[in-house]
Amino acid sequence: MKSRVFITLSTFSCIALLVVSSAAGEDALIEPSICKLETEFESSMKGGSSNAGQRLALQRLARDAKMAIAQNDGKPARWALLELLFRVQKHLIKIDDSEKIRKAVLETCRELVKAPNEQAHLAFEADLLLSQVELAKKGVGGLERTAALRPFVNRYVETKKGAEALKVAMVMALESGDAGLVDDLREMMAIHSSADP
Repeated sequence: MKSRVFITLSTFSCIALLVVSSAAGEDALIEPSICKLETEFESSMKGGSSNAGQRLALQRLARDAKMAIAQNDGKPARWALLELLFRVQKHLIKIDDSEKIRKAVLETCRELVKAPNEQAHLAFEADLLLSQVELAKKGVGGLERTAALRPFVNRYVETKKGAEALKVAMVMALESGDAGLVDDLREMMAIHSSADP
C-alpha cells in the first residue's frame, strides 16, 4: 500500500511540475527530465535489490540530479530538483552513513533553504534538519531550540507546509515544556489552520 501511495504522489508531482512549467513558459524538455528522475527514484526504492545495488542506483541518481540542477540554474525547476536530490541523499545515508554523505546532505539543505517564497514548501524538511543540526553544533539546550522554532514556523505558516510546521513545532514545544510557545502555537493554529482537523 505504501509503495502505491508513493508512486501516485510522485506521478502527481510530475504532472504538477509540467502544468506549472507550461504556465511559466519553461522549456518543455526540462520538466520531463524531473519526471524521469522521479521514476528512477521510485524504482530504486522498490524491494528486491541488495544494499550495494540500491546504493549504486542512488549514487547514480544523485549524480544525475546534480547535473540537472546545474543545467537549471536560475530556473524554477532547480528547487524541485534540489528537493529530489535531498530525498535521494536521505535514503542513501540510511545505507551508507558516511561523513561524506552527511556533508553532502547538509550542502543540499543549505542550497534548498534559499528557495523563494513560492517554492518554500520544498525546503521545509531540509530547513528543519539544517536548523536542528546547527543548534546541536552550538550545544544549545531544549528551551533555546524551541525558541528557534518561532522564526521557522513564521517562514512556513502561510505556505503549503503551514499545518505541518505548526504540528512539528507543537510536538517539540510540548516535549521541551515551553508553555509560552505552546500557547503561541495554539493561537497560530486557530488563525491559520482552524479548518484542519
